[in-house]
Amino acid sequence: MPLGQVDGTVLVDGQPMGQVLVVFIPEDPKLPQSFGVTDESGRFELRCNNRRMGAAVGEHRVTLVDAAAAPAVGGRDDDPPPETSTPSRRVPGIYDRANRTPLRRSVAAGRQTIAIEIQSEKKPG
Repeated sequence: MPLGQVDGTVLVDGQPMGQVLVVFIPEDPKLPQSFGVTDESGRFELRCNNRRMGAAVGEHRVTLVDAAAAPAVGGRDDDPPPETSTPSRRVPGIYDRANRTPLRRSVAAGRQTIAIEIQSEKKPG
């Protein structure tokens, strides 16, 4: 299975966002998902759930979950946390489920940097 080496950034309202779980879900359900958690600069690096660095080559749906708001769970350190229904004030809820996220990204072979920019759900005024 070919992998692309993916790193990137998550920006919310133009600002880097730390503690965001980024999950790449391949359109081909036979391929492994990949995930990473952003640091304080909004940077992440993807690792497959089969422990290999990178993400499967092809089209992906991308979910974002506020890891700071997710409940602590048991498990191995390199396992992605389960999806949570805890509402986040930092990351809009539309991005936290594969069946509703509007985010799509393509992964190619080789090294690449992917920027993910979203807007918060702040109320005007």
